[in-house]
Amino acid sequence: MQTTYPRRPLTPPAMAYRLRVRHGWVALPQPTREFGGLAPVPYGYRADIYIGAARDIDAHTAQQLATALDGCAFYTVRGTDPQGLAAVGDALDALIGDVAAGRTV
Repeated sequence: MQTTYPRRPLTPPAMAYRLRVRHGWVALPQPTREFGGLAPVPYGYRADIYIGAARDIDAHTAQQLATALDGCAFYTVRGTDPQGLAAVGDALDALIGDVAAGRTV
C-alpha cells in the first residue's frame, strides 16, 4: 500500500498588481473607487507590485495600496527606478509595517 500526500507550494499563491505611472508618480487604476480599483489581497497570499519607471508615490495612493495589501503574507515591489523602489517600499513599510508583512525589492 502506498500513501501519497498532496504537494504544497513552497510559496503562497500570488496576486500581481501592475500600476500605472503618471508623470513619474505611481497611479492607481481607478483612484475614485474603493482600494483605488485594486482587489484586496486575500489573507495569506503574497503580492507582486510592479511600478515600472515610477519615481515616487503620494500619501493617498500609498494609503489605498496599503489597505489593499492588508492581509498579504508578504509583498514584493518591482520596478526600473531605484529611487521609486525605495520611495514605494518605504511608504508601504510605514503604513503596513515590516512585522505585519515582509518586503523584498
